This record gives sequence, C-alpha cells and structure tokens, in this order.
Amino acid sequence: MNLRFRRHVRMRIFCFICVAVCLAGITFPALSDSQIRKEKLSDGVEHWYSPQSTDPKSSLTKKFEEIYKVIFPGGRSQPFGKSIAFLVGVDKYHNLSPQLPSVENDLVQMREFLLKKAGFDELYIARNDVVNRDIIEKYVKGIFSSKMKENDRLLFYYSGHGADGQGKTGYMQFAKAEKGVFWGQHVLAISSLEDWSREIGIKHMLFILDCCASGLAFTTKTTIDESGKLLLQTLSGNGSRTVLTAGTADEKTYALDSRKSQGNGVFTKAFLNAFESHSISHQNNALITISDLYAGIEKEMAKFRAAEGKPTTPRIWKLQEMDYRGTFVFLNLRAGSAMLTDEQAKVLGVSTIPKGPGPESGDPGKGIIEIFSSYEGRIHIDGEDKGVMLRNQRRQFFQQLVGNHRVEIKGSKSEAKEVTVDNGMIAYISFGLESPIDKNGTRPVGKLIMESVEQLSGDVYIDSYKVGILKEDDTIEISNLLVGNHQYRIVGANQTANGTVEIKPNQVTYISVRPSPPMNLRIIQ
Repeated sequence: MNLRFRRHVRMRIFCFICVAVCLAGITFPALSDSQIRKEKLSDGVEHWYSPQSTDPKSSLTKKFEEIYKVIFPGGRSQPFGKSIAFLVGVDKYHNLSPQLPSVENDLVQMREFLLKKAGFDELYIARNDVVNRDIIEKYVKGIFSSKMKENDRLLFYYSGHGADGQGKTGYMQFAKAEKGVFWGQHVLAISSLEDWSREIGIKHMLFILDCCASGLAFTTKTTIDESGKLLLQTLSGNGSRTVLTAGTADEKTYALDSRKSQGNGVFTKAFLNAFESHSISHQNNALITISDLYAGIEKEMAKFRAAEGKPTTPRIWKLQEMDYRGTFVFLNLRAGSAMLTDEQAKVLGVSTIPKGPGPESGDPGKGIIEIFSSYEGRIHIDGEDKGVMLRNQRRQFFQQLVGNHRVEIKGSKSEAKEVTVDNGMIAYISFGLESPIDKNGTRPVGKLIMESVEQLSGDVYIDSYKVGILKEDDTIEISNLLVGNHQYRIVGANQTANGTVEIKPNQVTYISVRPSPPMNLRIIQ
C-alpha cells in the first residue's frame, strides 16, 4: 500500500446529537439498499433517504425509545430531531494536482455509515463539477435553514483539495479552482463555518475538515475530558457546535492508496475505525460522545505518524461555546442493554416505561391519545376531567395505559367514543367532524380503493375522519364517499402518507399510496 500526499478538506456539520444503540436481546437491522431511496435533483445534487424519514419522530428518537424503554411525548420534548447530512467531495480537478480518487470511496463509506449505522434520516451529496460556493451555501443557508427545526441536526462533510491564502485563511478548493486564486465560485473560506454556526437556528452542528490548512480558521481547542458533563448538558437541551479537523493550520493531510481499491483519506478512515472500535469495546455503553470518538481518532492518527513519519495531528474545536455547551453523541448499535441514569432521565423529563407486559414489571405499557375537536368543551378520559378543549384544537394526552379507553367531550354538544391505545403508539380520535361518508343515501357518492405500496400500513383518515386501517401490501375500499375533493392521510408506526383525491359520482377511484418522501420529492427508482 503506497502513501500519496493529498491536500483536501473535509468538513462535517453534525447538527445533531447523533445516537445509536441496541436494546437488550435485539439487534437493529441496518437499512438495506432496497430500503434506501435516491433522487437526483435538478441542480445535480443527490438526495438519499429512507421511506420512514417522513415519520414525525426521527430515526434516532425511535431507536432511543426502544433501547432505553422510554416514550417521548412528542413535540418539543423530543431531544433528537431529524438528522440531515450534506456530503461534498471533489476527486477530479481541472487545474490542480494530484487527482484524488480516494474521495469517492470516502463519500460512499460516509453515506453508508450515516444512513445505516448513525441513524440519519436523509442526506445530500454534491461531487466534482456540481460543487461550487453557491451550491453549498444554497443548501446550508437556504434549503436546510428553512426546512430544519430547532432540534434537528446537520452534518456537513467536505473532501477535496485545500489551501491557505497567505498563511492566514484556509480554503476549500473545488473542481475548477486555480492555484493561488482565493476568490470566486470555486473556493470557499473555512471561516464560513463560523458564519453558518451563528446564522442557522438549529441546535446541533458538526463540521469535519480533512485537508491542508483545515485548522487555520480556528483559534481555540476544546477540552475533551468532560464527556459525561457534556453529555448531560446535551440531554438537558443544550446544543453543540463542533469542528473536527484533520490537522493544524500548517499541516498536510494524506490518503492511503491501494492497488485493489481507490483507498481512503487517512483522517476519514480513522474516524470510521474509531467508531467501529469503540462500539465493539464498549458494548455495555449505549452512548458514544464525539469526545470518545476523538480519542480513538487520535490513537489511529498516532499510529499513522509513527509508521509513516508524516506529521498530521487531528484537532477538535468548539464554536460559540458559551451558547452551545453540549456535545453530540452516537448510539452504539452493539450495546446489549441500556439504562438511563436517574440524572439523565430527569433532564430528559421521562420515566422508564416497560415496552410490554412481563414478570419484571407487570406494567402493560403506555401510549398517547391525540384528540381533535371542532367545538369547545371539557375532555374526560375514563371519567377523569382532563380540562378544556378549544374549538379546532388538537391535544395530546401522554402516559395512557395500553387498552381500551372511553373519551368524552362535554360542552355545547356532547359526544363519546371508544379508543384503543397500543404500546408506544399514538391513538387518534376526533369530535365534531362531519363524516365524509354518506350513510343515508341522499347525496352523490363514489367509491375509493387505496392500495398499499412499499409496505405502507396504518390508520386511514379522510378529511381528519378515521375510516379504517390499511394493511401492508393490501387494499382498503371506502364506499359511499361524498363527491368532491378530499384530503387523505395514512398514519403508521414508521411511515406516513398524505395527499388529495377527487371522488366523482358513481365512479370507483383507485389510487396507490406509498410512504411520502421528504419535501414531497418524487421517487426515482
């Protein structure tokens, strides 16, 4: 295996608290290729995601709940929002040398890691001639900034050439960059990370830089000996702004080239190896912090320095440390069991909830009842007054025992319904809505047949009115549906789907429904 010098920059904005671990006795299956969708957008950027990424709960939240046997009530109380990554890489240059064939390997392996092991909901990839300053800022400062919520997490990763301008500013260099030219579309100052950190209103970001001059933009180095404290601050709602760099301001970075493959960047390989090594050696520890990983990266890079005599020293930096005092974490998929400490459970605002009946607890589990009412009144669940429901309000009632419940609203109108709560699930119920189904035979109607595609299943709502259940790879027939346009919604455990359908008099309307991709993008097989 020969070493070839490579000057390239690698950044990641991990805007997330990333977590991944295994419940005792359960191994979470990695997403298979058939479960991952890919779209090529009009600007050349690739969009990768799983069909489940439209679920209101993020992938990490659902895994965390299952691992730690807790249920987050929803909304703002969920500590782990959606995880989105933007991977940028250039391996083919028009004016700079050498070419960097290992970048493609790094992009592929990072994509596989983030989607299959790190619990990311979706990622975007820009490579080679697609990459320029404007396309990066369009996504980071435009698309991501507008679509992401406060608890969401963003990872930005760059692999390619990097250089410094007069020893003062580090730059990423893109496919058409020229030596010594540090202005225009084909370069981006590494100091832009600090601008993004201040401008984007999400809690968690991680930037990873693997290049020459990668550390030139930053002046302070964070301590890494407070992993437990940082973790607790993270779980209590503190955000994070973290930067990993492959070297210091004046150090080069390197790639490993192999006769059998395109090789890897030394720093990227060290990052991936550190995760694998830590997850194997700490199978009793569910949470892996970035400090834990950085310690592993340092060991990997020290071996490289000793073996090859190449000075390259990774660094970890924190931005806006007074505002964002947390860290970000990964869940260890190899962990055999996991328990929250009392302190962790307290800051999360949850209590341990057994996932099902068993000899250890006798607790049948709990779920959520979500209620919508078109008129005002007081809500009673199993005879207990739960307070006022305002007109057209939607409320969630947490910690409801698994089983059947009687829900009643008392006001200008009174109405009572039965609802069944499943463990860890949301049960929906509505009052005062007009049924979209004509039961008297006095109005024009048609029939709707819905077919499940890609294993979609869940409760079926027409105009917020529950009309039945759609099973995986099956159909549901809804007869006597009023003529006109209707909004439909399928709410399942791991997927959702929604849309509009037009019903015509005395006709059968047939539609196929599949899990909705993020941002309503069309799936390209």
